[in-house]
Amino acid sequence: TSTALVALYAEDRKELLYIPGERLAHTAYLYSILQRAMHPGNSKPFIQIPLHMVCGLHQRNLCLFGQDCRCVHLCRETWQQLLAAHPWLPEEEKVRGQKHLLQCCLPT
Repeated sequence: TSTALVALYAEDRKELLYIPGERLAHTAYLYSILQRAMHPGNSKPFIQIPLHMVCGLHQRNLCLFGQDCRCVHLCRETWQQLLAAHPWLPEEEKVRGQKHLLQCCLPT
């Protein structure tokens, strides 16, 4: 993924959050996206991942699926940085609906 341009997106805000590809671990979901994005002549695909596809269990260090996970394993530090830099993230409807994405990082 280090050769891919990767962005998380919020459907309601039409905003892209660019992240380094090396901050993602290889999972089944990421692999399927990469397969669809790769085609002859496209050496650096642009991959857009919906915010709600970030694995909340991985963020809490509880995901048991590892590379077979159907979500994206984003570096926990990077997710915390995104939450700090974009205060609207916890209010995003699909992120808010997945409380496990927030429980790992927000003060109680």
